Amino acid sequence: MVSGEIGRIVTLSTLFLALCLVAGSCGGGASGGATGTGGTSSLVPGGAGGRLQTGGNVGATGGSVATAGAPGTGGNMAMTGGTSGTGASPGAGGASARGGTAGGGGGDASAAGGATGGSRNGGAPADARQAGGATGAGGATGTGGTGAGAVDGGKGGGPLSDETDLSFTDSNGVTSKYHRYAAGLDWSKRVGLIIYTDGTGEYGLKNPRSSYLLGGTNGLVQVAKRNNMVLLTPLAPGVGCTDSDSTCWYQTSSGYTPAAKARWSAELAQHVENQYATDPARVAFGGYSSGAQWTTQFFGPVHAANLMTAGVAVAISYGSPPYGTTNLPAAFKANVAFTWDTGDADPGGYPAAQNGYNWYTKNGFRTKTTVLPGKTHTRSGEFGGIVEREIKEHLLPP
Repeated sequence: MVSGEIGRIVTLSTLFLALCLVAGSCGGGASGGATGTGGTSSLVPGGAGGRLQTGGNVGATGGSVATAGAPGTGGNMAMTGGTSGTGASPGAGGASARGGTAGGGGGDASAAGGATGGSRNGGAPADARQAGGATGAGGATGTGGTGAGAVDGGKGGGPLSDETDLSFTDSNGVTSKYHRYAAGLDWSKRVGLIIYTDGTGEYGLKNPRSSYLLGGTNGLVQVAKRNNMVLLTPLAPGVGCTDSDSTCWYQTSSGYTPAAKARWSAELAQHVENQYATDPARVAFGGYSSGAQWTTQFFGPVHAANLMTAGVAVAISYGSPPYGTTNLPAAFKANVAFTWDTGDADPGGYPAAQNGYNWYTKNGFRTKTTVLPGKTHTRSGEFGGIVEREIKEHLLPP
């Protein structure tokens, strides 16, 4: 009897102990690990992009109850929220990081009118030369161009050399030659562009070492380098102009009209601008005689606004009103000065220049004319000095 009762007690005790262990409540046993704290949803700064990225997922709950007394780990510790986000990578600010084009303006209103007999109209308003447009947006945090609209340290890929008799063919199949001078410039500063066209026959371009136009201390090549500008000198397409049986800009020759020639030169200028990432707020274009007609009749009124935001046009010993109608924006009229330099003893150039000056003035452009008493059409060796004078007066410094 007794032994039977003892057997039953042992059996019940064994069963109770088993149930106790399963329930986890025997003898003050382990708490079974409270649910884990996991990682709080902490926010981690997103890095350069400035965005806040959420942390890792809230920590996992404490899994199943812990066994016999081992404190539950309750899931992993707080996660770091992944790697701190980089945000958008800094933007490159555009291929040439022009940083927004430098605000235009042009010459100070107080600038002198030029040499003897010089007069000017419509000087730039005070502080019209802005410090450069806002830095380029680049990517989300990109700074765009450094400084006030400066180009980046690169060149847009163009060779840093002086080269003559290069060839260019435009989208209409028109082909001609040009010289391009890009050596010795400071690419950490604003690099501008001079586009210059010669008179009929283009003696100065066909003799590039001569001090007549390009060579020497006061030639256009050195003027461009002193002012940190690429120099582009297109030679007119075609031959057979009637006044010299040679090359010119203002007559049809070899089937190329003056408009087609100007279009070719505009595509060439855009090509060079792209090669060197030049500053569109530091552009000077102009020419002598036939080249002056290119300046004020054909290229300037039609194409210049596509290549520049500020600068100067220089017409020497000619420069008639536009050929046909023109409708240029107010900003171009305000920020690009049209200038003339002629002698009053020049029988063809002087009246043409006066007509051009009067037309541009009447139509709201910033204008200036310099008239030299007794000076004839011949201007050998003077071109570089005239262009540099107008650059100093009307363009932003490098």
